[in-house]
Amino acid sequence: MTDWKTRRVDKNGKNLDDLQDLNRSSIIRHLAMYEGCSRVELAKSTGLKQASITKIIRALLENGVVVETGFTEGLKGRRSIGLSLNYSKYQVIGVKVAWERLSMGVFDLRGRISDDVHSCSLEHLALPNAENVVALIAQNIEKLTSAHPGVIAVGVAVPGPFHRGEGAVYLTADGCGSRVYFPFLEQIRARVALPVVIDHDAIAGALGYWWFRTNCDARMALLYLLASEGIGGGVVSKGQVITGQRGHSAEMGHMIVEFGGRKCVCGGRGCLDAYASSIAVEKHARRLLPEHPGSRLAGKRRVGIADIFSAMRRGDELASRLVRDAGVHMGQGFASLIPIFDPDLIVIGDLMAFGGDVLLAGINDALERSLSRFYKKPRIVLADPGDDLVLLGSAAIAIDHAYNRPTELLMPGAS
Repeated sequence: MTDWKTRRVDKNGKNLDDLQDLNRSSIIRHLAMYEGCSRVELAKSTGLKQASITKIIRALLENGVVVETGFTEGLKGRRSIGLSLNYSKYQVIGVKVAWERLSMGVFDLRGRISDDVHSCSLEHLALPNAENVVALIAQNIEKLTSAHPGVIAVGVAVPGPFHRGEGAVYLTADGCGSRVYFPFLEQIRARVALPVVIDHDAIAGALGYWWFRTNCDARMALLYLLASEGIGGGVVSKGQVITGQRGHSAEMGHMIVEFGGRKCVCGGRGCLDAYASSIAVEKHARRLLPEHPGSRLAGKRRVGIADIFSAMRRGDELASRLVRDAGVHMGQGFASLIPIFDPDLIVIGDLMAFGGDVLLAGINDALERSLSRFYKKPRIVLADPGDDLVLLGSAAIAIDHAYNRPTELLMPGAS
């Protein structure tokens, strides 16, 4: 039998300072969702006593975290003073690391990006040049913080496979294709003085949509599919991101949609990534082109996903079939995920969202044929392809970190 004295115990106990931070965090989050609410409404919504609300709001006002917005119509018709977060005081930096591109920007706490945006191409992200990418990120963070002294945290979104516990990305180690985890978070923190948090790009996309497109609706279960050169996914349910032990639980690109099917980059067969990513659609187009000499795609030296979408919009039969088939496979994946997560909303973002109604037709066809009648079909939305939800989500990661630590990051020096 294990001695209770030597057994590992999770440190879930809360000291007085921890509880004070939790209460401040609860109020800040509520104000982020319900701007202009009163002290009385805060007490009712958070369950804190009126005296506690008064004390916390006084500290938040004194430190410039909260401002009063004037009188509003309160409970039972009584006039009350409304409260709002001071959105002009703080900013965060969002960083999106893709396989061949780096994007960075400064955001306010509403998720609005400044004009000071940095974007550049990268040599394909692999172990030999990963440290150079980290150095570039650190250099640009220094430039942005010099221009924006109100920056309080940095959020970084990285491609998968991603080890959440270690903040590490699975990168190619040499020309032979072997892979190792690169400690992205550790490397950035060693170069940056600000607090830095990191997460999977698809989870960032889910958070970006949930935070700033649904106004942090805690009642909503949202499933986000990052459909680009690869396929990733993120799930937000009751305000929480659903992850596994290592952060892999929403790797939707590697769920099986066709047993024994096409080989995937992960080494498996029949993965959604091998059927519905932009790269997979391009490869399938090259396989089918000899059978369709009359297609608008015929004769091109290299068929890219933009060519396919352009031909689809002009009614090309092959291009429409390629996009619809990708949608069918997405729908097959959703038919398996809906009974597990029961989402209210499915959001498809990035490159494949250009598939528009043709992609949606394939998804809906698969759901009609595959989804059990026991489950309600969720609303399915194609995000605006110009809306970079992953970059936005990297800012949400940083904002969430600040809201979790308000005493340290929003009101340093306060007791």
